[in-house]
Amino acid sequence: MARVSERFVSHGHGDAFDAVVWANEPGRAALDSATDAPDGAVFVEDALRAVPGGEVQAGRLGMERRGGEWRFFAVEPDADASAVTPPASACASCHRDAPRDFVFPLPPSRAPAPQTHSAASSAAITATAPTAVAIPAATYDASSAGAAASPSR
Repeated sequence: MARVSERFVSHGHGDAFDAVVWANEPGRAALDSATDAPDGAVFVEDALRAVPGGEVQAGRLGMERRGGEWRFFAVEPDADASAVTPPASACASCHRDAPRDFVFPLPPSRAPAPQTHSAASSAAITATAPTAVAIPAATYDASSAGAAASPSR
């Protein structure tokens, strides 16, 4: 997974948190080429809430293209990989309104401020990247409420 956005206010999720978006290689390639994502593309949004003295993880939201459809999932902040919520129909309902392929555009990048990182801080940043979450197939198949087929054109 590679980070594909800077931190931004997640307006689509009620401005309830800030977000950082990550994508696997097929997802990144689709974003870079402005094409529909192929099967296997995954996007994960880290939900972050500001608290006095820092921030807390508010969970992760994700979508995976499988069998030509987008499947949505959410992982609670302190959950292990097996604690995945069933796909939510609200995800598919809103993402259906995205301008292309159920994927909303990322906010424009701002010019990054010059930064220097020590080896220790670079390792800490790398360690916070989301890891792939193995989601049992039964999670997807138990409910099709969160499945989103591409609209016919």
